[in-house]
Amino acid sequence: MNLKDRLGNLVTTSETEVIDAIDHFTDQLLRLGAEIADITNAAERHPDNYLLQLYAALFYLYGQAEKPHEKARLFLQKAQALLAHHVSEREESFYEALHLWYQDHLSECLNHLEKHCLKWRNDLVALKATEFIYYCKGQQYEAKRFLTLTDAYYPKWKDDPLFLSMHSFALELTGQLDAAEKEAIRALDLDKFNSWAHHTLCHVYINRGAIDKGIDALESYVPIWKKSGRLIESHNMWHLALMYLENLDFEESLDVVKRAKWESKVSMIGEEVDLASLLWRFDLEQQDVTTLWEGLANAIGEKAGFGSIPFVNAQLFYALKKGGKKDEVKEGLSSVLRFAELQRGEDQKVWKGIGLPLIYGALAFANQDYKTALKYFDPMIGEVGAVGGSDAQVDLFRQTYFKCLVGAKRRKDARAYLTQMTEGRSMTRLETKWFNESVS
Repeated sequence: MNLKDRLGNLVTTSETEVIDAIDHFTDQLLRLGAEIADITNAAERHPDNYLLQLYAALFYLYGQAEKPHEKARLFLQKAQALLAHHVSEREESFYEALHLWYQDHLSECLNHLEKHCLKWRNDLVALKATEFIYYCKGQQYEAKRFLTLTDAYYPKWKDDPLFLSMHSFALELTGQLDAAEKEAIRALDLDKFNSWAHHTLCHVYINRGAIDKGIDALESYVPIWKKSGRLIESHNMWHLALMYLENLDFEESLDVVKRAKWESKVSMIGEEVDLASLLWRFDLEQQDVTTLWEGLANAIGEKAGFGSIPFVNAQLFYALKKGGKKDEVKEGLSSVLRFAELQRGEDQKVWKGIGLPLIYGALAFANQDYKTALKYFDPMIGEVGAVGGSDAQVDLFRQTYFKCLVGAKRRKDARAYLTQMTEGRSMTRLETKWFNESVS
């Protein structure tokens, strides 16, 4: 007799221990908890359970690097070997989605996952996986699709705090800041340890330009983040550091680097991207963070050459360049070019038309060669959201474009672009400084 998980999904198992492991992983994935890696041990303990193998593969696919990618392959192989054991249609469908993800066919993976989620609306694990693929393809760029999907889940899951944290983020990405804030706060009323709901509020505050209020709120959440999984702790601390930067408080922003232990603890792609994104913003203000760049470049090593998503690769290459790793940049670019050629359909179009120009433009900017950078940026900056990342994350490339315009003496264009970026809200102190610099 097959059993159901806590969400009401039928699982191909008669073992309550398997269900307990699935329920634990579901909770940890949805809240990005500190015990999310437990799923790999559970999969090893129950090598004959199909879904546990898939969830272990899912855990490693989040890694976005060569070593975890290889581990994901091994768990997918184990799952494939169990297909003959008459697994459910839902479970087999999820395997197909993860296999497409593993093959880096992200557009096809997303199309498959959306159909899967609409067919099995109790599958919050699949919804969370879909949320990450939206990130890979550009969360703001795909925001309407994201919200359409969470809207479909809302009637049944509107009182589940972990679902609400996803739904609130989809609302924020579509520009519905008031509704996003309301749902995030409701999620926190139901579960105050919900760091992904905090994440929605991080976005709401910065997109309103409510920096001082944001700093106060985020600082109050830090103790909770410390008890969460490393990736969400790191990412939310990045948002806090960003708030201080927007206030021109470089010292406090650098103090967040110490508090987040980025100087010594950076090892995962997510952390490396957070730190690279922050240090790049220090570069925009010509703040010397050479030592941090060197440490980050050493941590990244050859990872920049692993084809992932342009949003990630651009920042890793920039970090290598700033850290003095010329050989790694050259070798990594060769690998990424090969990866781009292997893409197909929409994914290849994004890589060749937007992703590769972004990488080359970023490297030119690192050399302070603003005119060359603009040759790459000008044709594609309006579509840069398609490279991956959220609105706040992709803003880094828009800010870099603005700085290139200023550096190339295209001040009128720079002012117009900054005005466009900040439309509908007050400028932060940093943005006001930039606007004044573009006038002088």
